[in-house]
Amino acid sequence: MKINNVFKFCLFRTNSILHTILQMMKKNIRIINQSKIKIPEKPDLANMTIRNKIQFSKLYLLKLQKIKQYYDMSSLENLSNCIKTLKNIHKTGNKSSLELEKQASLALMALNDAEEIKPNYPMGDDGEPTFTAPRGVSDIECYYNVFNLVCEVTLLKNRAQWYNEGQSVMRHLREFEEKNPDKTSYCLFIAPKIHIDTTNTFWNAIKYEYRGKPQKIIPFTIDQFIHLLDILHIYRDKYQNVFSHNELIKLYDSIINLVRTSPSSDEWIKQIPNQIKMWEQWILK
Repeated sequence: MKINNVFKFCLFRTNSILHTILQMMKKNIRIINQSKIKIPEKPDLANMTIRNKIQFSKLYLLKLQKIKQYYDMSSLENLSNCIKTLKNIHKTGNKSSLELEKQASLALMALNDAEEIKPNYPMGDDGEPTFTAPRGVSDIECYYNVFNLVCEVTLLKNRAQWYNEGQSVMRHLREFEEKNPDKTSYCLFIAPKIHIDTTNTFWNAIKYEYRGKPQKIIPFTIDQFIHLLDILHIYRDKYQNVFSHNELIKLYDSIINLVRTSPSSDEWIKQIPNQIKMWEQWILK
């Protein structure tokens, strides 16, 4: 192939990529315009090189895709699909661990009035996750008006759960706390079941300390998290509204406060289902 032909092909290819991204941007904007959500200002691409146009357009498309996810999760149908996928997490076509991170992120977007839900997994141009969150960061970061939260998910359920997640979850939470000192930070830990060693580790971090200070960690099984989403579904259908994060924090605090009255970590973890049930009765009264 001659050099001129190679150059023409490369130019055609880059223009084609840019055209595809711009079309995806327009599609997302049309969907978002159906809601009352404010669309961020578009980048000015006029005097940029093709490469920079692609780079800045991709970043803008990513913002639009996150906004669209919030809009999509306002639908009861999409919330039902999320619940169904979580119930069958091992039967999904995608890698189960990656699918769990994705569905947990979507569920947290649906759950209440967060300012931002930020999954840390890398995403492709189509907005789909390409791999799980990298080591050294929390799976999902959540920002609210009166508190912040990190969410850690795993499919491990034997002693390897404690070995792989116990210390790293507490470390990620402490680092997140230090980066966001203006608000109290919580950690939501989701797994198929909570191993006894993981339970004991978190109980000690809540009741006593981790690196000098107590932490706020809420361990949920996947079934308990699904129960929370079922409550949301009923609530939204009944009141046509989402939870306020002020309502949800009451559940989190009630679970953490149980540590003070529980004689052991075993007793603490056994009381969590009943605490969710009491909160459900209060929220759906």
